[in-house]
Amino acid sequence: MFVEQWQVWVLQTLVLCGIILAFVAAFFGALMGVALVTGATQEPSALPLFVIFLPGFLIMWAASGALVSGMFKTAFKQLQGGKIQVSDIFSGMDCMPAVLLATFCNGILVMFGLLLCIIPGFIVAGLLYFSIPLIVHRRLGVFEAMGESKELVQKNLLMFILFQFVVQLIAQSGQYICYVGLLATFPLQFTIGVIAYRDCFGVPGARSFQPAPVNPASYSGSPGWRPDPPEHRPPGQGSPVSPAGPHWPPSAVAPEAPMCASCGTVLPPGARFCPACGGPA
Repeated sequence: MFVEQWQVWVLQTLVLCGIILAFVAAFFGALMGVALVTGATQEPSALPLFVIFLPGFLIMWAASGALVSGMFKTAFKQLQGGKIQVSDIFSGMDCMPAVLLATFCNGILVMFGLLLCIIPGFIVAGLLYFSIPLIVHRRLGVFEAMGESKELVQKNLLMFILFQFVVQLIAQSGQYICYVGLLATFPLQFTIGVIAYRDCFGVPGARSFQPAPVNPASYSGSPGWRPDPPEHRPPGQGSPVSPAGPHWPPSAVAPEAPMCASCGTVLPPGARFCPACGGPA
């Protein structure tokens, strides 16, 4: 996904970083200004600093939540075959309040888990991995999204703990290349996230991003043979006419809906895991 429209993803990352850096610069600039003024007048500076710190922190938090929502929406748009644009980063304003609350709740729970010998923090992060994609794509409530994410992930908990840990490592690895590498690695947490979401929950009209299978008709039968379109077939004949006789190539047969071998649940298109029992598809 990233390689297909990498220019848009790089520009979106630049916009996100630029906005956050502008807020940070304004925030610390205001703090330093207040500190210099109160220091020159010998007045207590704790209250003015707090008055600037709290609104500044809330503004940066809201901006980051809106931009992250927009990048998830961009990824879902591309996943469903849309042509993404840089302006799509601002398309997540409608679900920003829920995303902010989910981010806050997830952060508190993960932090509390990290305080309990670190390992519980990774478990909580894995359990809540799909909270924000569920809010962005299906517009679920915060606690409903957290509960649904937990219900699915706990069926294959160890794999999801490792998965979310590796995704975060990949996304942050770009900072070790003078931070320039973040332009390529930061968007991957969104493209990887929506692909994992598609595999587990299903997304109507989602693409597979896999190489197209080779059509057996291209290397078997008469050279250059192609099935006749319906409008060119003789009346009453349901199969195409070809020099080799009326038949469809194997690739034209509609495949049956995939089903879980363990529980028989019909799987979403492209699923790698069963959303009902958690077994491999």
